[in-house]
Amino acid sequence: MGTLCLQNFEIPKICELEKLGIVDPTERKATQLLEDEILAHFQETFTKTDHRYEVALPWLAGHPPVYDMYDVAESRLLSVTKRLLKEKIFEAYDETVAKGWYNRNYPAG
Repeated sequence: MGTLCLQNFEIPKICELEKLGIVDPTERKATQLLEDEILAHFQETFTKTDHRYEVALPWLAGHPPVYDMYDVAESRLLSVTKRLLKEKIFEAYDETVAKGWYNRNYPAG
């Protein structure tokens, strides 16, 4: 087994080694394990319903839960609405947004 002293290497040269596919064996093994886990997750959660394919999103193990930001969004909506009303441009803004949603066939409200 050979070793490589990276003290005298420049960063661009190290990147060139990675481009050639020369990587640390432990990194290669970790990447393969991750790919195997992703494939297993896909195969376990893959379903076909009414001509649609569905698969669950892979979540990071140990990641804290994603919190609902409804309160923050509602607070921002109220402050923007208040500012638009104060500047007397609420109706123009509302009309512009409503037309944009209508033209894109988004459901209104």
